[in-house]
Amino acid sequence: MSAPVPSCPRALQAEAAADNAPGVLYQFRRGADGVYSFPYVSRGIVELYGLTVAQVVDDPAALFAVVVPDDRAALDASIEASAANGSVWEHEFRAVTPRGERWVRGRAVPTPLADGAILWNGMLMDITVERQYEQETLRARRLRSVGQLAGGIAHDFNNLLTVILGSADELRQSAAGAEIAAHAGAILAAAERAAELTARLLAFASRRILQPARIDVNEQLAALMPLLERTIRASIRLDFVPSPTPAFVELDPGQLDNAILNLVLNARDAIDGQGRITLAVLGTAQEVTLTVSDTGHGIAPEHLEKLFEPFFTTRPTGTGFGLPIVYGFVQQSRGRIEVLSPAGAGTTVTLRFPASAEPARTESGPTQRATAAAHTVLVVEDDPLVRRRASMAVGMLGHRVLEAADGASALELLRGHPEIDLLFTDLVMPGGIDGVQLARQARTLRPGIAVLFTTGYAGDTLLGIEQPLQSAPLLSKPWRQSQLADKLAEALGPPAAG
Repeated sequence: MSAPVPSCPRALQAEAAADNAPGVLYQFRRGADGVYSFPYVSRGIVELYGLTVAQVVDDPAALFAVVVPDDRAALDASIEASAANGSVWEHEFRAVTPRGERWVRGRAVPTPLADGAILWNGMLMDITVERQYEQETLRARRLRSVGQLAGGIAHDFNNLLTVILGSADELRQSAAGAEIAAHAGAILAAAERAAELTARLLAFASRRILQPARIDVNEQLAALMPLLERTIRASIRLDFVPSPTPAFVELDPGQLDNAILNLVLNARDAIDGQGRITLAVLGTAQEVTLTVSDTGHGIAPEHLEKLFEPFFTTRPTGTGFGLPIVYGFVQQSRGRIEVLSPAGAGTTVTLRFPASAEPARTESGPTQRATAAAHTVLVVEDDPLVRRRASMAVGMLGHRVLEAADGASALELLRGHPEIDLLFTDLVMPGGIDGVQLARQARTLRPGIAVLFTTGYAGDTLLGIEQPLQSAPLLSKPWRQSQLADKLAEALGPPAAG
């Protein structure tokens, strides 16, 4: 049986229109005896399924044979339901084609015939791109939700760790006996390990405090190559292909190095025996693309959607934080990350960042010096345990301390205490006034007041902050007494000579 030949110009025009229409137009007939056929199929079947019109018309089973086996039962059931109640047939299923596995959406209207047969007139559309977009959107939403949860937990935990680290530090320094000092040291060590965990959670949640600088990715990776070469086996070749055009970006150099190291280690572990890892950079006027590709065994399809979820790992000794940290860094840096891993053809991870038109500048930062004179410091922190710990720590450095639990209370103290020299404030606070807004209003009241920010995570609070507040020091939680002393000295500036 072959496709019918049109016998008149109007029929020829109709067939031409059908052949040029998107997707596949078709007629599907099921006889009263259950035998089915395709009286008509448009030429779109070639692009969608890789089958010819003659193949489908002469052998209707050929079209059903390319349906993914797991989807066949549901497809048959949907056709039966349409035949039984005369409803419009609509269904989505997967098909194996020369272009790989594709998602197909079908829709057809049934018409009962006089001989007891049913004829469906319908259309098949390739919706693979639409499906991929939906899956990417759902995955991004899921990761964003997990990131928000992780960031919130890490923020609260960092507050607790600030108290634990500070108290244990003070206890060890003032301990009268070696045994108490040893116990305090054990507390410090455990708290620092916990701080590392929260730092990883914040990195995944895109809330790690970054220190971006304008850098040349070519130079950054060239300098990193000796370290990368020491992390891989001798049987693996490591190649670096720099961009022939400028590749300047504004990123945190240390976090970029960490991201590349994570990707190279993953590539190394994916290679059994001999293989190759290639780092390539390409700079354009709009973006800088950095790829890490390997000749390893690739990533199983069922694992691709979970790659960036924290704690997910396929290695017995893995932590499940390597790729989530890379993902968080890229997102926080206004970039994109893509993973391509065809079966048996290795893996390519692509990082895309907005290009910077200006070359990197090296600027010397402020010199950190211990302040000799005592000052009056206003500590603003909504968590009472952290506020008490911070006040004690500032007092131990010889400064007078005033406390406030929120922005409104802090402004009242600023109006009533002109002797306040420095505002030491948390960034994220309830009550409608965050740390940046408080500092802005404090500078309006007292133009010369020094500011020191502290936070368990950055969030979006520091985005768009104006100078001179942009140069105010930032103390990350959890902090130690020595770190607080350095940041206070930086904020207050060098002591006056005399």
